[in-house]
Amino acid sequence: MPASCRVNRFLKRLRYREAAVPLYWVVDGDERSVEVWTPRDDFPAVDGVRLVWRPSGADEPFTLSLEELFRRL
Repeated sequence: MPASCRVNRFLKRLRYREAAVPLYWVVDGDERSVEVWTPRDDFPAVDGVRLVWRPSGADEPFTLSLEELFRRL
């Protein structure tokens, strides 16, 4: 499926919701932000600081600084 804002925010998200994918991130490099979606969400949580993922069975959550994610290479 081609990557585009429209596809990622609407079509893919709806398909992931139907498949009960527990967490979906839409990363916007231009805005330096991430939309965080779960199947029950009608609107995303938007984070500009960090992402936190708490996979089932993990002792500690995975945390990613968006400053690190978007740093210049």
